[in-house]
Amino acid sequence: MKMHQLRTILLVTAVLAASVCPAQDDEPVVSLGPVAVGGRPTGALSGKIVYVHGGHGYTANNDRDGSWTTQRPLLLGMVEDLGNKDQMDFFVDHIFRAGATVVPLRPVGDQPLEVVMDNTDPGVTFKGDWRTGLGGVYFGQADAEPYRFAHTTAAETATAEYRPNLPKAGVWPVYAWATAGGNRAADQTYAVHHAGGVSEVSVDHRRVGHGLVYLGSYYFNAGTDGAVVIGNASREPGSVVIADMIRFGNGRGDTDRGGGVSGQDRETESGLYWIAWHVARSQGIETDSYRQIRADQSATVSAPPRYSKFMNNEAEGPAEDRVFVSFHSNAGSGKNRGVLGLYNGNNYATSRTPHQLLLAETLAREINENLIAQPGVFEHDWYDRGKVVTLDRADIEFGELNNKYIDNEFDATIIETGFHDNEQDSQMLRDPRVRDAIAKAACEGLIKYFHEIDGGRTPVVAPPAAVTHLRATAPRDGVVTLAWNAPKSGAASGGRPAGYVVYTSTDGRSFDSGRRVPGGATSTYSVAGLDAKRPCFFRVASYNAGGVSTPSEALPCTPRSQGQRVLVVDGFDRWDRHMNATQPHYQGGQADRVRTRVDNPRLAAAVTTTAICDANANVIVEGAANEAVAGGLVSLNDYDAVFWVLGEESSHDRTFDDREQQLAAAYLSGGGKLFVSGADLAWDLDNLNHGRDFCRGVLRMEFVADSPAASDASGATGSALDGVHVVLPQDAVSAAAPDAVRAAGGGRAALTFGGSKLAAAVQHADGQQRVVAMTIPLELIPDPAARSQIAAAALRFFELGD
Repeated sequence: MKMHQLRTILLVTAVLAASVCPAQDDEPVVSLGPVAVGGRPTGALSGKIVYVHGGHGYTANNDRDGSWTTQRPLLLGMVEDLGNKDQMDFFVDHIFRAGATVVPLRPVGDQPLEVVMDNTDPGVTFKGDWRTGLGGVYFGQADAEPYRFAHTTAAETATAEYRPNLPKAGVWPVYAWATAGGNRAADQTYAVHHAGGVSEVSVDHRRVGHGLVYLGSYYFNAGTDGAVVIGNASREPGSVVIADMIRFGNGRGDTDRGGGVSGQDRETESGLYWIAWHVARSQGIETDSYRQIRADQSATVSAPPRYSKFMNNEAEGPAEDRVFVSFHSNAGSGKNRGVLGLYNGNNYATSRTPHQLLLAETLAREINENLIAQPGVFEHDWYDRGKVVTLDRADIEFGELNNKYIDNEFDATIIETGFHDNEQDSQMLRDPRVRDAIAKAACEGLIKYFHEIDGGRTPVVAPPAAVTHLRATAPRDGVVTLAWNAPKSGAASGGRPAGYVVYTSTDGRSFDSGRRVPGGATSTYSVAGLDAKRPCFFRVASYNAGGVSTPSEALPCTPRSQGQRVLVVDGFDRWDRHMNATQPHYQGGQADRVRTRVDNPRLAAAVTTTAICDANANVIVEGAANEAVAGGLVSLNDYDAVFWVLGEESSHDRTFDDREQQLAAAYLSGGGKLFVSGADLAWDLDNLNHGRDFCRGVLRMEFVADSPAASDASGATGSALDGVHVVLPQDAVSAAAPDAVRAAGGGRAALTFGGSKLAAAVQHADGQQRVVAMTIPLELIPDPAARSQIAAAALRFFELGD
């Protein structure tokens, strides 16, 4: 054997060992870098099929004038039709991370653009032995090739590549459409090539097909860099894999029922139209697979369970491995509160699915008990319904969970998440933390339900909570060491972690599929083989047999050990209803939209770091959560400058708590350099007196007004930011309503709002001490060049060399 071959074998062996063992401080770290190809999350719901829906949605009055309306009114800042869809998205996020095969009956996420690729479309490339399908049920035109299939082998010999030309970078949900059949591979693999790497998702098309199966949501760059590749490798050689249609994104509604199109994104329309759009472009699917009623307002009720039954191949696998869950919210007198699980049977016993009461009771009780175990966490405490968490109405049978449409193929329930006509409940349901807690608890309830009905095959393990106190440092060139605190475990938090998942990114936006680090007690891990000339970014999640947690914030680190060091502190933890985007309602007014972390990830520190490194490639950037600084795990004194990111952090979460104020003041008094940006910085510290002395005596700013009417800001003549011009974000999602301030304690204005003398930033220098405090969150400035210009000006003011 030649020496270079021996070295290659030893390196590969070491890489494999390091991928499953955490690196210790006294051990060499083997080159790893980002994970090129990884799998989707697995957990207690792996092998389970979950048909999921959010009730109602914009619906056409097709039996009258064809106009479009929501089925429920705008009330107390929310519309049930939209809130149900938002709750579905949170639930999809949790069950996907618990391993479920997800079949959504409304679109997932917030992506109004779409690219739909059939097997005959340009951009689809076949390699190897693929054969033309015989027809039957397929997506595409009647005169087109139905689909292609390839026989499976132990090693991959055939691929079908779907390479879209995406018009815009962003998070795109991805779906697969393939026919179901008994000869399908139980592990047909879709390799999703996104900006962060490749994520492989397997679907058992023996059990589910004839419609869209969700493959996950991923960040893609604009253009043709991304793809989905179907391969024929399988653990079951001799079966077949199917290549038919792949969908990227959700699109805008284009259905005309006599009064024009809705003018809405598809995700806000009723699931009836999502189903009908795909059926109309498919062959072999009868209309009565999803509707038998002419009026759309009525057909929306039973369309989701009807089509779930059509997609479900009951001949393959047990009924105990699939389920239907829909989300609604309730209304009544305005005085009722709390969660209810719905079931049938009061009038007709045949309308109840086999274990429907168990499903409704288990999910609703888990939600009730999980949320009442968190007093003081949310805007209001959750209402405890006690023993009564289910409802079977005496006057009707609920159509969406009626067994006459399901025929015992799976259980079904509706979760009424709360009462949207009650002010406290409506405020809770507009809070993303509450929506997330409901989804988390529903996922845990689903795990318990499956354990009860499948003979205990499903482990009763709740997925863990996210890690805390994350920090990232560079001990030597090419190496980044991550450290974190383990999450709490318990009824409200989740199960104990069995290990962690480290996600790596080279751009701060798109992450790989993650590398598992076993051991619940593990609290540090090193990643090597990184480019020392550019920053990398990291997120950490925890995992166990139940699933994978939500990932942490994204923290930066330049893997270089020599040079001037800058610490980026992520202090932006806020996530509440006051940050929601709103959507106009057709009757007037604005309805809150509540988005998941998938569509709204924690990337403030990553965006800030990119601006710093674009401004000065020679500085070393390391990252820390503000909790790590406050907890004494990271010392500000180790750094030549600190950039403290606060975003829209405000009075509830505190911009700087008492301990953080002490640490920042001590750092500056020792000659430190601090840049801080946050929209409510002066409002919290000065106006509400949560740190007035710190605000005026350390940051050198004084509150004047909230949310000045300005569209831009410019650097004050002779200041550190002289020459800077910032166009403020105007869209509802990113507009952060920055404070207007004036200089205090010897400071001076550095940035002023257009058309006024009100300051948006102040600066102060005293010996070696330097501070720049800005009320426009740096990461929310739309123009990357303006962000870098501000970072460059701050670094020059801090006398950090180019």
